[in-house]
Amino acid sequence: MTELFALSSAALFGVGDFMGGFAARRASPLRVTALAQLVSVAVLVPLVLIVPATAVTGSDLAWGAVGGVFGVLGIVGLYTALSRGPMGVVAPITAVLGAVVPVMIGLILGERPEALAMVGVVLGLVAIAWVSAGSGPSGPIDRYALLPAVVAGVGFGLFFVCLAQTYEAAGMWPLAAARAVSVPVIVLLAARRTGSVLPAKSARTIAGGAGAIDMLANGFYVAAAQRGLLSVVAVLSALYPIGTVLLARIVLGERLSRGQLAAVGVAVVAIAMIGIA
Repeated sequence: MTELFALSSAALFGVGDFMGGFAARRASPLRVTALAQLVSVAVLVPLVLIVPATAVTGSDLAWGAVGGVFGVLGIVGLYTALSRGPMGVVAPITAVLGAVVPVMIGLILGERPEALAMVGVVLGLVAIAWVSAGSGPSGPIDRYALLPAVVAGVGFGLFFVCLAQTYEAAGMWPLAAARAVSVPVIVLLAARRTGSVLPAKSARTIAGGAGAIDMLANGFYVAAAQRGLLSVVAVLSALYPIGTVLLARIVLGERLSRGQLAAVGVAVVAIAMIGIA
C-alpha cells in the first residue's frame, strides 16, 4: 500500500507541476502559487475530515508547519524555474535534489545508507550537471532557471523530511498545519511584490487546478510517508518528472537533445537506485 500511495503521489505531482509551470508562463509565478495554495485548502478540508486522526500531537503540527515553509519555497522555485526554462530539464533537477536531500539529512543524523544508494546520489548529481549543461533543441538551462530549480529541489527535499517525522495517527493534520503557514506567507508575499494574489484570467483555471491536484498528491505522500521508509517513499514520489516531461512533450511540443534525454534517463536510474537501497 505504501508503494501505491507513493506512486499515486508521483503521478499527481507530475500533472500538477506541469499545470503550475504552464500557468506561470502566462502570469506571475508568485500569483500562480498564491492562487494554487488557496484552492488547495478546499481540497485539504475534506481530506482532514475523511482521513482518521486518532492522536494528533504538537510535534506532528510543528513538523507540518516547518514543512509548510519549505514546501511553499519549493513551489515558488519550481513554478519560477518552469516558467523560465525547459520543463524536461527543470523537473529532473528538482526531483533528483528532492530525493538526494533526505539521504544527505540521514547521513548527517547518523544513518548509513547502502553503497547502492550512495552511487545513486552521485549519479543523480552527475545527471543534474549533465542535463543542465546539455545543448540541443531546448538549449542549456541558464542560471535564471537553474537557481530556482535548485531551490525548489532542496525545498521539496526538506518538506519530505519534515512530513516523514509525523505519525499515521495524525491523519492529514500535518498538512493542515503546513497550509496554515504557507498560505498566509505566499498571499502576503504575492500581494506585496505584485500588488495582487490573482494571476491573469488566462491562468486562473490552470493555477487553481494545479493547487487542487498538488494537494491530492501531498495527501498521498503523507499517507505513504507515515506508513513506510522515508528513503523509499521520497524516491518513488520523486519519479514525478516522468509525467511532467511527457506532458511538456505532448502539450508544448518541447524537445530535448539526445544528451539531455540520456541525462534524464540517468536521473531516473539514480532515483530508483536510492529507493531500492
